[in-house]
Amino acid sequence: FIHYYRFEAEQNDLISISMDQVSGSIDAYLILANSALQQLFANDDSNETQNSLISQYLIPETGTYYIVATRFEREEGRTTGSYRLELTDHGNAFDGVPEDVRRVDYGTSLSGRIDDITPQIRYAFRAEEGDVIRVSMNQGDGDLDPLINILSESGRVMFSDDDTGGNQNALIAQYTIPYTGVFYVEATRYAGSDNPNTAGSFTLVLAQRMDQ
Repeated sequence: FIHYYRFEAEQNDLISISMDQVSGSIDAYLILANSALQQLFANDDSNETQNSLISQYLIPETGTYYIVATRFEREEGRTTGSYRLELTDHGNAFDGVPEDVRRVDYGTSLSGRIDDITPQIRYAFRAEEGDVIRVSMNQGDGDLDPLINILSESGRVMFSDDDTGGNQNALIAQYTIPYTGVFYVEATRYAGSDNPNTAGSFTLVLAQRMDQ
C-alpha cells in the first residue's frame, strides 16, 4: 500500500510531483519527505480529482529526499490500482538572480554598511502569493538614514519605507506578496536634499507575519 522513491536535489530547486490514477479505483496520496523520512509536504486530492500533485515545492537544503506514493488512509484504505508518478525539476528558484546577491529566507537577520562606495545592498528571497511579510532596517553607527525597498525580480519598486520605524529607522510592518516568485529587499539610504549622503551600519530583519 506504499512505495518509496529516492532522489537528490539542490537547495532552492523547484520541483513538482504528480501521482495520477491509471487504472482501478486508487485514491492517490503523495508525501514528500526528507532524508530522515520526516514529512515535508503532502497532497491528497488535486483539482477535485483522486490524483495528487505537489506543485513548485522549494527544496530547503541540498540532500536526499523521498517521494512516498500511497493511497488515502494508507494501510486502512481500500482503493487499489496502478498509477503514474512524475517528478519534474523546474530548475533553481534563483537562476535569474546575480551571483553576488545573497539569497535569504524568512527569519533572517542581516547586517551591513551603506556608504558612498556601497549606497545600496540587495537580498533575494522567494515568496508565495498571499505571504504577509515584515521588514525592518535599523541604523547602527554613523548617521545613516535607512530606506527599504521591496523590488520585483525585474527590479520594479513594489513598496518603500523611510522613517516609519522611528529615529530615522525604516519599517515595512505589513506587506502582502502579490504573486509567487522571487523578490528583492533593497537596503539603502534616504537621499533627499535635506539629508544627503548619510552613511553607517545597519541591521535588517526579514520575517513572515503569521498573525494575519
